[in-house]
Amino acid sequence: MEVVIPENFYEDNVPSRLTGFETELDVRHPLTGENHNQVLNSFKGVLNKTPYDGYQDGRGILWLSNGVKMLIDVGHLEVCTPESLGPLDATTSLHSLPLTLKTMMEAIGSKCRVYNRSATLCSKTGAITTKGFHVNFITPTDSIGHDDIGILETHLVTQLFANGGIITKDGYNIAPKSAEIGNGISIGKLVDRTGAAKTLGILYDSDGTVDDAGGTSFGFSRFEDRTKTPGLPWSDFMGMATTSLLMRVLERPDMQRERRRLARLVLSNPAGDYKAIGADILLRNTYPTREGEQMTALEIASRIADIVCEACSRIELPADEVLAMDEWRSVLSDMRNIAHGKEELDVLRGRVGWAAKYIDMRKRYGLGMLREPTIQMAGRCLAWDRIVPSGIISEIAQRQQGLGIRAEALVDRSLNPPETRAKARVTHIQKTPNIEMLTWSRYKTMQKDAQDMHPYVTEALAA
Repeated sequence: MEVVIPENFYEDNVPSRLTGFETELDVRHPLTGENHNQVLNSFKGVLNKTPYDGYQDGRGILWLSNGVKMLIDVGHLEVCTPESLGPLDATTSLHSLPLTLKTMMEAIGSKCRVYNRSATLCSKTGAITTKGFHVNFITPTDSIGHDDIGILETHLVTQLFANGGIITKDGYNIAPKSAEIGNGISIGKLVDRTGAAKTLGILYDSDGTVDDAGGTSFGFSRFEDRTKTPGLPWSDFMGMATTSLLMRVLERPDMQRERRRLARLVLSNPAGDYKAIGADILLRNTYPTREGEQMTALEIASRIADIVCEACSRIELPADEVLAMDEWRSVLSDMRNIAHGKEELDVLRGRVGWAAKYIDMRKRYGLGMLREPTIQMAGRCLAWDRIVPSGIISEIAQRQQGLGIRAEALVDRSLNPPETRAKARVTHIQKTPNIEMLTWSRYKTMQKDAQDMHPYVTEALAA
């Protein structure tokens, strides 16, 4: 078997990027008080009644035989998709989670409702809840440096097609996490591995693909986008895929000219501007770049797309990223036409999560929702992001709208892991009775010392 190594990312024919989502879930029962802790503990006792084998490690983390990881984090149930081969594979994994959770909730007989926490409201206070939905990417270690952080952050906050949207007490917001910048989301500084300070809360980089168990990263690092909220399959895919395309340019030593062009588009204050961008329903506000130019978020996003697509056309990309290049320019063209009054927002309905939700709510409640939001409007917003019972987004995914991910693919992914390290980890769960420790990247039995699992290798290590 030929193993992907960091150097392959610099070749003309680049490999699929390892990617994945993690999301916190809000578990609610209006009458019994049943909560996330009880649900996860119940899951552990009924695995033999579901299609999933499982392993519970010493920290209470549950690993399932489809590669999914479940744990309690920051007081909520967190579910992580397995490592996937590219954005389309990862999006399939993400939108198969409702099937997995529905099966497990039925097995424990729970009547709880489960919501994507990252795009919902606190049931007690009405406050926006924006934690816990993160988009992860593998990249060769040190290929993306501190000088590139501003480029990535500017791209992330101008991805106007890649969020789920939310109704708030101040009206409708395109990007729910933007409303919490400076509040629930920190914009303090973190020192990265180069010794330079960078923004924390927008983007995070980890020195390697390992976790707190240690081990080797095999020359890869992990970047984590913290700006997104769940949307339609198309917008989740495009949020991940366009960032992967941008990373293709930043990673490559032979694309320094494009890197310099991208640097001229960097916003002077990406985190601060994100707050205003999220509230800009008309897509017309301008923001200052470091170069002193005033530009709309759409203008910045369009220039980034043009530079990146032109550069990436010179290399051979995986099929899902080729698809994303075509869709990227198309959706930005549609959004520019909307901003200039040449198109209606309806052209985005089957693709962009926040637009589909906004159109639905405008039809039900009229434009008054922008001025005087009500509890009924908040309830409809929650219905979009409910996972169990199936909410509106889950139903759209099952109807194969947007990306064209087949319902059978969602079922298959809810049962089986991707062709990555996740498959090797599942083999250990199913075949090895004496596991002593299991993490994303390491495996240990009572007979053998801990062994590192290569991110792209699907075969299990010898027990």
